Amino acid sequence: MSRRFAGTAALALFAAGCGPLVQYSDELVEPRTGRSEFVIWPATAGGVIGFVVGIPIDVVAFPFTWGVYRLQKAGNPNDADLVSTALFPSFVLWRAGAIVLGTPFDAIEYGFYRAWLPPDAMNRDAREALELELDDSTLPLHPVVPIYGDR
Repeated sequence: MSRRFAGTAALALFAAGCGPLVQYSDELVEPRTGRSEFVIWPATAGGVIGFVVGIPIDVVAFPFTWGVYRLQKAGNPNDADLVSTALFPSFVLWRAGAIVLGTPFDAIEYGFYRAWLPPDAMNRDAREALELELDDSTLPLHPVVPIYGDR
């Protein structure tokens, strides 16, 4: 039964993609997301540990990553980057370390602190700025001309 559960969990994780995990690992180390030092420091330490652990893997995997880089350069020379390709294992372990060490602290902080905070109230100027930003980002996608005043 445990193999079936592990297989199902792995399949669900791979089907979901890694975009949300990358975004979450970024949010764990950013103070602008509302997280305190209680979460930021362990997540940052996990990221650093993961990156350092990944360096020997980068060295061992270099023949493979060099081949991948050469394929990228042949296909699109402007977007090929040797450093990000060669250090890919370290970058993955950086994200994984930030998630592994930061998530428990994030859950504790959310359960005991952030979940109980009232939502930030927007003042009139902030609401108008947000509405204009949303208009600028969505209206070009639709053939609509706004009928309210000029900007």
